[in-house]
Amino acid sequence: MSISLRGATLRIALETALGEPVVMQSTTTGVRLSAPAPDPTDPAWGCVIEVLGQADAWGSSDGTDTPQIWAHLVER
Repeated sequence: MSISLRGATLRIALETALGEPVVMQSTTTGVRLSAPAPDPTDPAWGCVIEVLGQADAWGSSDGTDTPQIWAHLVER
C-alpha cells in the first residue's frame, strides 16, 4: 500500500492524540484509519475531534466490545 503524505500525517496526529497505535487500511477510494475510542470522559477527546475534522469523513461505531473511531481520506 502506498501511503499518501496526507494519510501518514493524519495517522501520526491521531496516534499522538490517542496515545496508541492507529490501524490504516487501503480502500477503493483512499485510506481508512481506525482505533479504539477514548473513554467518554477522557479529555483527549478535544484533540481527537480536532484531528478527525481533517478527514474527508469520520465517525464512530460500537459494533464490537470496544467502541471504535474511524476516519476516511479520499485520495485524489
